[in-house]
Amino acid sequence: MVDITAFLNKARSYLRRHWIIYLMLAGYAVLIILQAVGFNAWLPKCLITEITGYECMGCGLNRAAIHLIRLDFSEAFASNPLIYLYVPLIIGWITIDFYKFKGQLTEQQPNEQN
Repeated sequence: MVDITAFLNKARSYLRRHWIIYLMLAGYAVLIILQAVGFNAWLPKCLITEITGYECMGCGLNRAAIHLIRLDFSEAFASNPLIYLYVPLIIGWITIDFYKFKGQLTEQQPNEQN
């Protein structure tokens, strides 16, 4: 059985160390979802394209993410095929990070014997 106070203390410590990553990811997700449902949310322009005039490998990822949210898979692939690589990698990274956190929590619990 996990002590709720120990869990909350561990979660606070974890979020203090990784807050910037999850804040950026959540902010990006909110902007993409707003854009996908029809709001004209501001999305950053590609700095490489702005400077050089040529598209980089990441260009079109915002459009691809919007098409994925709208379940338009062919348009997502046409915008940038790398979206099908990045989404599983991000989900995998979050899953692995969660299990590392969960493992650290259970390692620090004392063995309870009845």
